[in-house]
Amino acid sequence: MIITELPKLTAADLLAVRRKLIEISEENEDIALCDASALEGALLLDQMEAEDRARGSR
Repeated sequence: MIITELPKLTAADLLAVRRKLIEISEENEDIALCDASALEGALLLDQMEAEDRARGSR
């Protein structure tokens, strides 16, 4: 299995693998939509946490 071979790769090879995985994920619309949703959720959570901190400092 590919996963078990990853620790044997050099840093340069791991970087190439990461870049290829990103490239593949960007080509897949479903993955791109999930990534966009996850980013949107993370940004919303960041905003909510910032608002909570602002309320706590008053």
